[in-house]
Amino acid sequence: MIDGREATRRVKDYFITAHGEFGVLGFQVEGASFNETTKQWVIRSAFLTSLGAQNRTTYEVWLSDEGQILEVKKLAPESHAGR
Repeated sequence: MIDGREATRRVKDYFITAHGEFGVLGFQVEGASFNETTKQWVIRSAFLTSLGAQNRTTYEVWLSDEGQILEVKKLAPESHAGR
């Protein structure tokens, strides 16, 4: 079984593979939890998807306890307007 650190590393690696190094600028883990019943990790992360991006895109990713990515869900973008 993988731990939280390994689960978050796999999520970041997934997004780097999908979007490239410049597609995950400012990658931040906003939450990580393990569900004992389903034996799945849920990692919530946010990052800028390009050099000129103004808003972070937030995702929730579900992984098996062995580290296999099961589902990726894109959430509404976080607005930074006026900050």
